[in-house]
Amino acid sequence: MGACNGQNINIEKCYNTGNIISSSSDTCAGIVGDCMGINTINLCYNTGTIEGSNGLGGIVGNFGWAKGGNIKNCYNVGNIKINNVNNANALGGIVGHVYNGNIENCYNIGNVCYSDNTKANGILGTRNSNGVNTIKNCYYLTGTASGGIDGADVIGQAEEKSSIFMQSSDFVDLLGKENWKLVKNENKNYPVLSWQEGSSYTNNTYEQDGLILWYDAIDNVGTGTHSNISTTWKDLSINKNDGTLNNFGNTTTSGWSNDALNFDGTDDWVLTPIDNVTDKFTYEIIVKIPKVISKEEEYILNFSPNGGQCYNGIRLINSGKMHIEAFSTFIVNEISYNDYIGKRNSFVISATRNASSNFYVSGSNKLTFTSGNLSYTDFGTGNLVIGSLRPNIDNNLKYTGEICSVRVYNRALTANEVQNNYQVDKVRYGI
Repeated sequence: MGACNGQNINIEKCYNTGNIISSSSDTCAGIVGDCMGINTINLCYNTGTIEGSNGLGGIVGNFGWAKGGNIKNCYNVGNIKINNVNNANALGGIVGHVYNGNIENCYNIGNVCYSDNTKANGILGTRNSNGVNTIKNCYYLTGTASGGIDGADVIGQAEEKSSIFMQSSDFVDLLGKENWKLVKNENKNYPVLSWQEGSSYTNNTYEQDGLILWYDAIDNVGTGTHSNISTTWKDLSINKNDGTLNNFGNTTTSGWSNDALNFDGTDDWVLTPIDNVTDKFTYEIIVKIPKVISKEEEYILNFSPNGGQCYNGIRLINSGKMHIEAFSTFIVNEISYNDYIGKRNSFVISATRNASSNFYVSGSNKLTFTSGNLSYTDFGTGNLVIGSLRPNIDNNLKYTGEICSVRVYNRALTANEVQNNYQVDKVRYGI
């Protein structure tokens, strides 16, 4: 619709799937170009590409000259691009410009960009400083925009979220189950509106409380997609703890596959920015060990301050044992890993310093032990390393095999939380 300038009009359960490309200066959007009266747009969506020179939005271009209008429960999938730099700010994933009115419970997963392909705003382009407008509970996909509103996120209003979270039942709960649902293999597994066809299903997501690092090999660049050439492992948590790949190639034994990072056991390793640890932590890692190792040791995951021995981590021994250490360098806790060879497993250390701690394999508690009493300050400085004891050296201790995911928490997860995360991993990685 080009314009809707009447009063008290409800536009509901409408959608657009066609591309809308304008060569004029008029506003354009997936549902309404100009909507300037006291009107409501509810339960609508757009999947088409939007291109033009002024006032572009996935749902509405310009909205709310009069006070009191509402845009709610809408989503945009289509890419949006403005081709006029003079109006570069008047584009957003949901609305280009708001004078007066409210935007609530909406999300955007389309790319929103300026004429030079730099990212724009994921939810709202610009708003009238003298207007009465509120933004509430709106979200955009990581990597699609520079921020939610005015180039930045505003908590509770317009926020960035990862693809894994936005494809989960938790996201549906956040938007409101009365109007949203997940339909398997529809809309790229992102939520659709309750009136759309298809049966709903449940898709849990990972525990978020205390999550400080989250690497996912399927979404290794943080945009909901995968890259086989990325030299960075994107952190999907909000902490920007991106990992740096070192010495990886582009082969079946060294580098990315579609859902894993392969370590060749020679010189491949990943450096994380994590350089501190509290008195509680959880490490979760999905690993496929190809065989009993022939080297003396191989380190899957290790936090080793000051370049010393394993302080917190997991390593393989050529006797077929797996050593688990927490807050110690000498207290060895071990289990056999023979039963886990040749298939993917989730290994989890949930530890509290000088207290009862646990080691889980694929959701089951395999070992309860008392962790050591050493603190981070007993050692000095260092970083969490994946696939090695220490950075740059110790090539004879490098890990051989694949790693699909790494998550680090600054607290000890409960057994139920570990089990919940495992159920998500089980589906995502085919464990």
